[in-house]
Amino acid sequence: MTAPIGAGGNDLRARWACAHYADTRDLPAVPAFDEHGRPAGWVAIDPAAIDAWLAAHREEEEEDD
Repeated sequence: MTAPIGAGGNDLRARWACAHYADTRDLPAVPAFDEHGRPAGWVAIDPAAIDAWLAAHREEEEEDD
C-alpha cells in the first residue's frame, strides 16, 4: 500500500494497519466514534483482546521451545 507522505498519509496508514491487524488476528473490532458521536472511519480493538491474543501466542512459543 502506498500513501502520500505527511499527516494525511499517516492517517491512512494507521487506519489500514488497525483494520488489517484486527482482520488478520481475528480480534473483535468495532467502529470508532469521535467526541461528538460521529463515525471516525477508524476501528477500535479492545485492548484486553490484544493482551489475551499476545498472551496465548507467548504460551504457544514457550511450549515449542
